Amino acid sequence: MFHEQIIKMNSLTEYTIIQEATRHFNALTGANTKFSPAASEETDGTLQVLLGKEKHTFFVEVKNELRETNLQPVIKHIGKDKEQWLIACRYIPQPVKNQLKSLGLNYMESAGNCFIRAGSLFLFINDQAVTPARQTATGKLWGQSGLKFLFVIISEPALLNGPYRTIAKKAGIALGNIGTLLDELREAGFAKEHEPGHFLLDHKEKLVDRWAEMYHLRLRPKLARGRFRFLKNQVENWQGIEGDFYWGGEPAGAIYTSFLKPETFTVYTTGKAPDLMKTLAAVPAGDGNIEWMEQFWSDTLKTADAGKGHVVPPLLAYAELAADLDSRNLEVATRIKENYLL
Repeated sequence: MFHEQIIKMNSLTEYTIIQEATRHFNALTGANTKFSPAASEETDGTLQVLLGKEKHTFFVEVKNELRETNLQPVIKHIGKDKEQWLIACRYIPQPVKNQLKSLGLNYMESAGNCFIRAGSLFLFINDQAVTPARQTATGKLWGQSGLKFLFVIISEPALLNGPYRTIAKKAGIALGNIGTLLDELREAGFAKEHEPGHFLLDHKEKLVDRWAEMYHLRLRPKLARGRFRFLKNQVENWQGIEGDFYWGGEPAGAIYTSFLKPETFTVYTTGKAPDLMKTLAAVPAGDGNIEWMEQFWSDTLKTADAGKGHVVPPLLAYAELAADLDSRNLEVATRIKENYLL
């Protein structure tokens, strides 16, 4: 039963993170800690901290890394009950630590560094050497190929039971990866056998949020191709532009919700720079507000965007907007998530 509870966390790697963090924390502070895996999806578990006469129990949010790109969703999830939560990570960059501390958000790092304030308990450790360890899970699920695989599975859930060749083609990855990735998805608790041999996605919201977080860490940096600016006043007429590309980011948010006026323009395409510049009537500019990204999925992917024109699938639109600290974009991301992904 205990093993099954651990599996309900995003991965066994996350359980390893909390074990490592508490072991170093206890050695540095003399505290006693007890972690209990979650019984629901609202939290990854609870951590009881006993130090002298102080005894506190925290809800725990476990992350491999915490960066600015995935900080806002965590803050939103924790809400106003800051003293009741603790963020446990393998690695937190110093600027993010400073931001957490300024917001009064408790955190604990694998090396034992921490900021914890609850009642009369106050602990701040920041001198333990940390190697920015990346998530090295035993498999490939959260690597680049795995993220492409998950993208098409979440976008078109029927593929979970489809031919391996079809999945590979739509995801743009090697056919030999599919069996292993499907096994890892099931082992991680994100695919549940509904009938013999027929699987459905499980814990979908957590899977969507995890994908959005890891997309920015693992995949998106590899897709950036350049920046442009419009030659003409295309900002007001952007929706009338037709071409071999998909709108992402803020334009995608505007298309899906009609609740956003884009200021920056993200485009995904498999095309070349000259063709894109001609289509957009744009020129290269390092500080331009048009971001050119490589399209990584097949045009044959069927998603919830039917009738929405040339726009990226909802999962990608959500991931880009959810990482923005702009409250306007976060609200649009939430609408996309609720209306198209859950």
